[in-house]
Amino acid sequence: MTTAARRAAARATAAALAGAAILHAAWAAGSTFPESSGRALAELVIGDGDRMPPSGLTWAVAAGLATGAVVVAERARARVLAAPWERMACRAGRLVAVVLAVRGVGGLMTSGLGLVDEASRFRVWNLALYSPLCLLLAAGAAAVWTRPSDAGPAEDGTA
Repeated sequence: MTTAARRAAARATAAALAGAAILHAAWAAGSTFPESSGRALAELVIGDGDRMPPSGLTWAVAAGLATGAVVVAERARARVLAAPWERMACRAGRLVAVVLAVRGVGGLMTSGLGLVDEASRFRVWNLALYSPLCLLLAAGAAAVWTRPSDAGPAEDGTA
């Protein structure tokens, strides 16, 4: 991946993570966007029309997404960090990728294998958007945080 492509992937991935963080923070603060009620929102985003998860848990998800956005955005700056910080940043970036991949694969498995009510709006959105987006963001985070030495031949064609 070229430096320009790495920066573009970092910016796009970080922006999407930041947007998801803002949405989760709004839900934690009581917003029902894009629905008109909490019950409808719960059905849409978790498949349970009874209630949303506790706000503390939703704040934790928002904080995790925001942290992931910052970690990935750091790569867009294309700065070389001191060795211990670079290793820690790479591990954090890879952790972001792993968490998103687990959510993406887990979502596809639970919805795809019928472990979620087939008539559920959540199941439809989980298969069509939530899980594929998590997998796309995981791929973006992984690509951004792969060291050039891990990615094959150098950009100038040398090994």
